[in-house]
Amino acid sequence: MLVFTSEPLAHDVTVAGPITAVVYAATTGKDTDFTAKLSVVQSDGFIRNIEDGIVRARYLFDGADSTGYVTPGKVYRYEIDCGATALALKAGQRLQVEISSSNFPKYDRNPNTGVDPLSASEFVAATQTVYHSPEYPTHVVVPILR
Repeated sequence: MLVFTSEPLAHDVTVAGPITAVVYAATTGKDTDFTAKLSVVQSDGFIRNIEDGIVRARYLFDGADSTGYVTPGKVYRYEIDCGATALALKAGQRLQVEISSSNFPKYDRNPNTGVDPLSASEFVAATQTVYHSPEYPTHVVVPILR
């Protein structure tokens, strides 16, 4: 799991609209999941989850009916829809983004083998690599109202 936390906000901010995480990543599995969670870190350290989402690698190709698999080791662009929100953030609070490969039990497990998760009996541990560079600009889109 990767966790990115912003610097404390210098002034009050209003967030309103869809949250999208764009993650450039590679996996050692044939199929895998990437999840993103947006949270607010209060000035006392309490973390409040705001929105989250998931993308399954096999659906990068032809949608929910796809049986295509990713090539292990190849970097793909994963766009994770985290829903929409509207909230007022106070100066001193921070935004936090968590990138992971699972959010079980909220979302189905993924055996990383390409087998249907509901019928899988064998699981493979996959190594996930998230990239962040000019070539692979992993980022989160958070709409700020002016």
